[in-house]
Amino acid sequence: MIKKRVLADIEPNGLALLISLGVKIDDSMLKEIANSDYGIEADEHLLYLKKIRDKQEFTSPLNWHPREVLELTKLGNSTSSSSTFLREHLMRAFSCTALLYAASLPENDEYFSLYGENDTVAPLLESLKYIDNIIYMEQAAKLIAYRLVSFSEEKEARPFLIFALLVLSVRLHASATFITNIVNWLIEDEQRVRDAWWSWASCSDDYEPWLLGLTVFDMRHDKWVEMAHEIKELAEQINEPETKKLVIGIAEKLINRFLVPRVFPC
Repeated sequence: MIKKRVLADIEPNGLALLISLGVKIDDSMLKEIANSDYGIEADEHLLYLKKIRDKQEFTSPLNWHPREVLELTKLGNSTSSSSTFLREHLMRAFSCTALLYAASLPENDEYFSLYGENDTVAPLLESLKYIDNIIYMEQAAKLIAYRLVSFSEEKEARPFLIFALLVLSVRLHASATFITNIVNWLIEDEQRVRDAWWSWASCSDDYEPWLLGLTVFDMRHDKWVEMAHEIKELAEQINEPETKKLVIGIAEKLINRFLVPRVFPC
């Protein structure tokens, strides 16, 4: 099975990235995250954030403290002109990583089922691109693989996480065989989710975008399209012609908002 081959090669690990990023998050950065909700109940947020950074300790289920400030920090969008560019992306990457790991805990399933995890994975991958640390990217692949192990197959975000693995594998110049396996898994899983569930996209016509049409959580759709442009460009460095063709084909589906028929009529 493609999924088992891919996950076996990655060796899933839910905490490695959180620990690595935690080393870079000093107390002033943690306080900034804690104050992101206009400073409301910042001290209580900070108490729980320190437990996450220092001990990888989470409440079960993940409470408002510190969930709210992690979610708000996730929404940040630093620009390269900012003097605190790297700092802001480290804080965002830490927050996204904490949320993804928390989502893998069974006690949090009910809460996270209400939110689109694609909106968490996209900013994580963007921040890691700017931080530009190969070890972090390798650990991110392990985190996403860990999340996929615990992800029920009917979840609409699953194909987005597989696409994230594709992005990371192309960035890391993984083997052509490995990249091909991820592409095939993505195509298979996207179709499976589409076949299994009612489409929640607009009912204005009988077609919807490939992958993006699987979810109503569209705040970060532009980020997924940007990543599609990125892997299309990076695909030129892939030596295996068939693998290069597969990656470019997947990228163009997102870039061109390739439309596929709805399984269920509106």
